[in-house]
Amino acid sequence: MLSLSQGHPFRRVEIDLRKVAAHKIPGPAALRLRLFREHWQSFSLEDFRPSEVSALCALLTRWERQNHLKH
Repeated sequence: MLSLSQGHPFRRVEIDLRKVAAHKIPGPAALRLRLFREHWQSFSLEDFRPSEVSALCALLTRWERQNHLKH
């Protein structure tokens, strides 16, 4: 599970990484995720450091590859 804080430390979103089909980062403060059999969802990356965004991209790319091999 991936927990993202959405602008406030007590407002978190949990994402099941095993269901991640694709991701996009259209801007430095935005993340778009598509889970298998679902629509694109937008999340805020406001207040994330560039190094954290890069690490998140690497993590999501790894999970996408693993998930596509399984499906």
